[in-house]
Amino acid sequence: MLNRPSKVTLAKYLVAIAASIMVGVDLVQYLGGQPGPGFRLILFESVVDVVLLLTVYFVLRSEIAARHASEKQLLEADRLKNRFLSMAAHDLRNPLGVIMGAAEVTKEAGPLTPTQKMWLDKISAKSQDMLSLIKEMLDSVVLDQSPHEIKKESADLTLLLSEVVFDQQAQAERKGQKIVLRSTLSPATSRLKADKRRIRQVLANLISNAIKYSPPGEEITILAGCLEGRLHVCIRDRGPGLTEDERLIVFEPFSKVKKKTTAGESSTGLGLSIAKVIVEKHGGVLSVESAGTGQGSEFKIELPASV
Repeated sequence: MLNRPSKVTLAKYLVAIAASIMVGVDLVQYLGGQPGPGFRLILFESVVDVVLLLTVYFVLRSEIAARHASEKQLLEADRLKNRFLSMAAHDLRNPLGVIMGAAEVTKEAGPLTPTQKMWLDKISAKSQDMLSLIKEMLDSVVLDQSPHEIKKESADLTLLLSEVVFDQQAQAERKGQKIVLRSTLSPATSRLKADKRRIRQVLANLISNAIKYSPPGEEITILAGCLEGRLHVCIRDRGPGLTEDERLIVFEPFSKVKKKTTAGESSTGLGLSIAKVIVEKHGGVLSVESAGTGQGSEFKIELPASV
């Protein structure tokens, strides 16, 4: 198998061809041919242009080939990663179901000491946390692998927001919190093309996070409106806030933003990254702003409105 010549070898080869052409021109002149100095200059400039163009072509072709090979390797590695995550998540579901079922049966089987009940409650709670993590892992794989996972239809953002706020009220009330929804949307400006289930999922994640990270008794504020054909939702919490470094990585899977919930609630570390993917698949933007530590955060959704 022949080895591909290097970029340097190609350049040297092309320069040698150019030099040979110029020697030929000199020889024609020496033997009494017609080409004069002006023709020689034009030919020289043309040869130089050809050499440069061919050199650039071979260099770019080599770079593109190397990049394609690298991208192919990355795509294969990503495919294998997703396949492993999917298999692992499916295989973990069954044993977790057995553990949760055994804990519940044991609690109902007979008298328990306070310590025994405490440990069984912990087993149930942690198993549920693990089940939530597995569900989000599978969700992440599905969104990553399936371009047709988002099924858009005509939807009303006001209705979606009202449904999610209603569902989250009980969680907020357990911490003495209040969810306040302020909207300037009208029936005419509230329409969008969206996967209703997925947009509910995004809103539920952001509102639930606001509840988790805000202290008891605080207010969770949700603002909604439409501006220049774009729907806007802002979810404002009274939580620990984010530093500039944390703000830059908060949407990464399992990001190392170490903020504690205010009542021991669990978090998988995948919810925000999944929410961002969903919003972007709708042609929107999910962003966050924070004045810094202790100043709370504002998560903002921007989506295209229906014309």
